[in-house]
Amino acid sequence: MANLLWVLLLAGGGLVVAPERMGALGQAAAVLPSAALGDLLRRAAADGGLDLGALVILLAWGLAATAAALRWFRWD
Repeated sequence: MANLLWVLLLAGGGLVVAPERMGALGQAAAVLPSAALGDLLRRAAADGGLDLGALVILLAWGLAATAAALRWFRWD
């Protein structure tokens, strides 16, 4: 299940298929964590820069996942 989710995030996040070729889905895919991570890595590898927009997206996903885990996960 985890591998399927990973492959879907790769494809949907613009790492396998360019977001420009996905039409309206490409805009939605730009806010997936895999797309933000790919953008950060591409920018760092290309010119050593930092893509602040992608970093904000990743931080938002991280905070949302942490909040969800604190809210719904229990060791019961």
